[in-house]
Amino acid sequence: MSSQEGAVPPLLSRSMNAVIVAQFFSAFGDNALLFATLALIKSLLYPEWSQPVLQMGFVAAYIVLAPFVGQVADSFAKGRVMMFANALKLLGALSICVGGNPFLGYALVGVGAAAYSPAKYGILGEITHGDQLVKANGLMEASTIAAIPIGSVAGGVLADWNLYLALGACALAYGIALVANLMIPRLKAA
Repeated sequence: MSSQEGAVPPLLSRSMNAVIVAQFFSAFGDNALLFATLALIKSLLYPEWSQPVLQMGFVAAYIVLAPFVGQVADSFAKGRVMMFANALKLLGALSICVGGNPFLGYALVGVGAAAYSPAKYGILGEITHGDQLVKANGLMEASTIAAIPIGSVAGGVLADWNLYLALGACALAYGIALVANLMIPRLKAA
């Protein structure tokens, strides 16, 4: 019997690397887009009370969709759910870039984020083995924690330089996340 049989693949497999890259750029885009869109609505002279309304549209997607998104993530291959969710985020960011309603665009990003969340955690159990799951969760959280301040600062700084450069960078981040999702092998639905 070969020592290769039954060997556990390394934690940082192609699938895991793709998930971590997708998560980083997806979270980066979420946070950068918040600050870029806030700068946009301020430049469009929306009233001050519209800023929390923008954020509520994103959060409302989580609240409304929470009872359903886990079932959706389990009904389809999780990598494809993540890809579809990032495509929604990209569509929302692009709609804001081309002058669409920023509230609707950002709400669409919120729908994508809500759909993405259970799939990104559910896939970890499918691409790792046994004791690797805790480490995989740690890597996922580390990529998220890194993406939040980097995305927030990048979104704000880029919006100060050029608002449409900032919005374009957000769309690019979602595009990179979407491409990274293509690197996740197709797994069976739960």
